Amino acid sequence: MDKIFNPFFTTKPTDQGTGLGLSLSADIARQHGGELRVQSEAGEFTEMTVEIPLHSPAAANAEEASADAASAAADDADDEEAEDAK
Repeated sequence: MDKIFNPFFTTKPTDQGTGLGLSLSADIARQHGGELRVQSEAGEFTEMTVEIPLHSPAAANAEEASADAASAAADDADDEEAEDAK
């Protein structure tokens, strides 16, 4: 079952699919800080679970960096005002 997330893996005949669907889906989920999981029992069921966090790690890091930059700029402005006041 590990092969199902490999690009171009398919159980269909050559002319009936590329085998990219699950690979692309898993990549998209990972890019957003999530994952795609599968649980299957042959002849019984297959369950696909897509988990994507409300806030991706990349977005959280960008927001944090932006806040840090704004804080640093404010500190620099305060330092300049203090120098001017002397």
